[in-house]
Amino acid sequence: PARGLGPRTSDLIGCPAEVGRFAAARLAPMDRDGRRMPGLLLTITLLAASCSSGGTLDELTAAVTSTSTTPTDTAADQDSGNDSGGSNLDNLTPPTAPDPTPLPIDDDNRIGALDNGLTYLLRSNDSPGGSVDLRLLVNAGSAQQRVGDDGSAHFLEHMLFNGTERFPGNDLTLELQRLGIAFGPDLNAFTSYDETVYLLTATTLDPTAIDTAFQVLAEWASAATIDPSEVEAEIGVVRDELRQGRESVDGIIFTEFERIYTEGTPYEGRVTIGDPDKVEATEAEVLRAYYDDWYRPDNMAVVVVGDLPLDTLEALVEENFADLDGRVKNPPKRDVVEIEVSAEPKTAIVTHPDNAFDNLSLDLPLPVWDRSTVGGSRLALMETAIALMVTNRLGEAFLRGDLMLDEAPSLRPFSINRGLHYYGANLKAPDLGVALEQFMAELLGVAEAGFSDDDVARMQAQMIASFDDELAGLDSTQDREFADNLMIYWLEGGDIDDPGRRIARQRGIVESLTIAELSEHWRWIMQISGPIVVAIGADGSTLPTARELLDIVEGAQPARTAVGAAEIDELMTRPEPAEPVTSDRRRTTSGEIYEWTFDNGVTVSFQHSEIDSGAFQIWTESSGGWSTLPAGSIGANSAVPGIAIDAVAGSGLGGFDTATVTRFLESRAAGISAFINETEEGFVGGAAADDAE
Repeated sequence: PARGLGPRTSDLIGCPAEVGRFAAARLAPMDRDGRRMPGLLLTITLLAASCSSGGTLDELTAAVTSTSTTPTDTAADQDSGNDSGGSNLDNLTPPTAPDPTPLPIDDDNRIGALDNGLTYLLRSNDSPGGSVDLRLLVNAGSAQQRVGDDGSAHFLEHMLFNGTERFPGNDLTLELQRLGIAFGPDLNAFTSYDETVYLLTATTLDPTAIDTAFQVLAEWASAATIDPSEVEAEIGVVRDELRQGRESVDGIIFTEFERIYTEGTPYEGRVTIGDPDKVEATEAEVLRAYYDDWYRPDNMAVVVVGDLPLDTLEALVEENFADLDGRVKNPPKRDVVEIEVSAEPKTAIVTHPDNAFDNLSLDLPLPVWDRSTVGGSRLALMETAIALMVTNRLGEAFLRGDLMLDEAPSLRPFSINRGLHYYGANLKAPDLGVALEQFMAELLGVAEAGFSDDDVARMQAQMIASFDDELAGLDSTQDREFADNLMIYWLEGGDIDDPGRRIARQRGIVESLTIAELSEHWRWIMQISGPIVVAIGADGSTLPTARELLDIVEGAQPARTAVGAAEIDELMTRPEPAEPVTSDRRRTTSGEIYEWTFDNGVTVSFQHSEIDSGAFQIWTESSGGWSTLPAGSIGANSAVPGIAIDAVAGSGLGGFDTATVTRFLESRAAGISAFINETEEGFVGGAAADDAE
């Protein structure tokens, strides 16, 4: 997001389908490299134990290789003293049963099943060309472990990199490295509560690489050796992974959130990476039992997307997977997880002496919709629209001074696993009790008064701008994006319609949403969804107690609605063009680069890219940074620049206040953020090509 200018639309919509569940749910500010800054806000991501490399799945790697526990003060089971503070949110009717009609499937996707029950999902794609993205999907994760917290699903994932019948020991690693395939358990796989996924990318320039990649997937699916001596050797590796992740400050706090989210659900105690003592006692027989139970053709799928004809891809699947058989006569059947949303609020305190600062997490549990159906996808899209409208309201309340927070809050949909979906927010403030009271008042105020014509028109403009941005980039959709979508579709349901047709359908839905149905649905959510409120800090003495948090939630009163921001047509008059003093054009290994120097000393470099069509990115940088300030200056350290950036961005632009600037930008796919580090300073931004100016 553009700091101080509100969240960009693309942070909520228009992202690849996997973002809904496989990406970070708690978003801290980004540094100049696009990484989340550590220690600013607790990051909650997919509860997985190891992760793939490349593209959107990179975001899984950092926070999910861990587990531990810490004592928690909780008021979840205390009786509620009153309702929602007298707001008229009672006796609302739930949405009518969503239309179960399956969404159309893009004809360019080829989906089928072999005689042994294995599903394949294929797509030919020439962007970027010369490569193939392959996935092996296993419809089982830590929730299917015989002993809930033994970590066998994740440990087994590790073991598949220690050899198969055809590639014993290190032969597997050496063969893939020889073919130029990046390889390793933290690069090519992840395990979550619900599934285990293996990933490879191979070049089409070497047919041997494609053949080997298919063979490796087939071996993983059917021929793992799980040698007892290798299991014993791997215990230390998994234990170190657990120690590095779950026994860090963030890991310990993360573990507590995991416990709070899953408490009282079928996921409770099904820790992905496992209990440390049980991990250290892992035996080959336990891993073999899990492998035989769940790694069977009728419980797996193969996803392949890349620069080969569909017939070729299908023939390769048939050749490598048709002979696979199940290894047990009566395999277990997977239970469907259905979790009822609870209206009872839950509060807790999580502390660690090394936590950087106090903050508050607030989540509203949401129903789970089947996004592969007409009705389910519409409800999910409507809830995205609601989150955007509520976020707009929260942003303006913050700018008016009605929310005494350190930064503007947002409400974002996210998921922990297939059964646990939420709206989430993080609050950082001098007084967390006051912040929670004001935040709940805003949520209840929107529910009681309902949305306005302005709310809906603003949301529609934002979402349509995001759809247009996505549409402009369809021609350069990468292999991994198609593969991610096919993966989500098979694992839990998703939309794999023709991309252009999908965007048109979603745009039509957004344009058809009415004030009445949006307001009614938000009121219904506020009625059925008991907030999960967790205060995080270094010392419990600086935090409200769980009982105090519960009293605030139960006693919250709706805030009065306020007038929105002013609307403008332009930020500034276009300046007169300036002629460069010098110009240059040179050819590099990555393409042609144009360079101009102007009489004020600024140098501009430009490169055209075919890889990401319809998009524009800009980076401006100069030497300097906080280290150039005098040693005695208050700004000569790494902390003050962030405050300076927020102060400047939060003060508006030209003659317009921040709310007005935010309103102008939100209907455009554009955003920019500032950075000041030790030796450089500048701006990083991006936009749809049409919104570059």
